[in-house]
Amino acid sequence: WTASSIIRRLARDDSGRGAEASDYVGKSARVIVPVKAGGVGKVRVEIRGQNVELLAVTDEEQPLTAEDDVLVLELDGTRARVARLNRS
Repeated sequence: WTASSIIRRLARDDSGRGAEASDYVGKSARVIVPVKAGGVGKVRVEIRGQNVELLAVTDEEQPLTAEDDVLVLELDGTRARVARLNRS
């Protein structure tokens, strides 16, 4: 490897790019702070091997409790709209 080939390889590497909304949408997440309709909670989702915590809102009638699995439907800034994955 020459210095110039290493620099070219690093220039093509996008592993350092920031996560985008599309990286979150469709991912499963775990509720870590309960989320109720009209309120804000928090979820944890894995993005590129890293756990990321996001503020979360839901349209669900029943509150989402800690440890519920949810699906990220959309991301608006740092706030995720989520829906329950496991129906009881």
